[in-house]
Amino acid sequence: PVSAMFKVGAAATNVTVAKAQRTVGFGLPRASPDSPCFATEAFDGGSLRLADFVVGSGSQPLVWTFDSQFGAGSFAATSSAVSVPAGKELVTFVSIASAQEEDVSQRHLLKNASRASSVFAGAVRRWNGYLSEILGDNAGSQPLASVDMRWAAVKSVQTLIYNWRIVPGLPDGVLPSYTGYEGGMWSWDTYKQAVGMASFAPDLARQQLRLLVAA
Repeated sequence: PVSAMFKVGAAATNVTVAKAQRTVGFGLPRASPDSPCFATEAFDGGSLRLADFVVGSGSQPLVWTFDSQFGAGSFAATSSAVSVPAGKELVTFVSIASAQEEDVSQRHLLKNASRASSVFAGAVRRWNGYLSEILGDNAGSQPLASVDMRWAAVKSVQTLIYNWRIVPGLPDGVLPSYTGYEGGMWSWDTYKQAVGMASFAPDLARQQLRLLVAA
């Protein structure tokens, strides 16, 4: 085995204050008054939390030390040494949450990270469920016979789920595109997306419609 350390850092950011031993606070700019959808401030800050564990070799704890020059929009943190077995790799995690989410979300994210294999398997099952629904592979469904239509269906699911965004305090929603439409959702696109998702992601489709009312 060899001894190694993790190092995490950021520069040219608005991260400016260490809130606790493993947590870094940051501020966010207020939303523009002329924003097309979210004219008010959704959240004004959050935190970055460093995990106190590694995955891949037992339960080696991590203790983090922040750079003494912390501030001026940058930070660096170095972990305590861990033992890496020959031919193996160790993984640790960082979670980021808004001020509205951090009390619960940070703990939840890192708890999930500590059991990353099962969480990944759950994500695979979720995606397979999407595809089974949209391709008509489930019992009682009419399968898509055309290869071209099956490819188009898969691409449609990918696009919709990849554009899934979360704004703290509001229902989840899907952007028309993650390039050029970062400012919010529009009713024309939102209604059509909800119809498209109703068959394979009904919960997200419902949230999509609720977002129009909540925004």
